[in-house]
Amino acid sequence: PLVTAQDTEQIRNFVIDINIGTNGEIQFIETITYDFGSNERHGIFREIPVRDQLESGNYWVHSVEINQISRDGSNETFSESNDGFFFFFYIGYNDI
Repeated sequence: PLVTAQDTEQIRNFVIDINIGTNGEIQFIETITYDFGSNERHGIFREIPVRDQLESGNYWVHSVEINQISRDGSNETFSESNDGFFFFFYIGYNDI
């Protein structure tokens, strides 16, 4: 089949605002404008590392909490999981 530019999915815009508190807490807001073209897709997949090994051999474990995910001003469905090394979340559907 013939593929045109409209069939190509792409990120049209990506902005991230990060705030690091004096207590070490990091808050960030990502704004993603994603064009799926004519392709129907499941959503966006993100992963965040939550476990780092220190020089001492001990591990530093980070906690992750999602406060809100929205699309076009409305709340969006998402699923999350954690394997101890990465925090995964899937935006736009809730079957992991």
